[in-house]
Amino acid sequence: MVSSISPSRDFSRTLNKTRLLLVSDSAEQLCRLRASLNCADVEVRGVSSLEELQSECASQHSLAAIDVNPTQLPAVLDTIRASRDHSEIPVFVENTRIDQPQPAAGLLPRYRAMPCNLHQMIQAHLGAHRRVKVIHSVL
Repeated sequence: MVSSISPSRDFSRTLNKTRLLLVSDSAEQLCRLRASLNCADVEVRGVSSLEELQSECASQHSLAAIDVNPTQLPAVLDTIRASRDHSEIPVFVENTRIDQPQPAAGLLPRYRAMPCNLHQMIQAHLGAHRRVKVIHSVL
């Protein structure tokens, strides 16, 4: 299920928004994460399967947040980083789902992904993004 949260489909407004790619293996978890990120200046695109992720990677995103079973993590990270438009974006991986620190320790650096509490890291990134937008609007 690919879903989008955006108060408007107005293209010019969408260009000014941060686009968050949210990946989860649970539709329920996607809903919970989306609800916790209720921000007007963020377009959240959520996917809950590898096929949906491959399709969504045809669009550009500002950052990606991943909350999947550790067995799915390599395929998800590979799909995101193999996409030309996603090779350099920040990627955050929910650390409570990583139950085997040693494999993740090698996997996450290889894909330039950070283990973290998703909600805290996304809020921090979005806060920094908003500050940059304010600075640019003043200049």
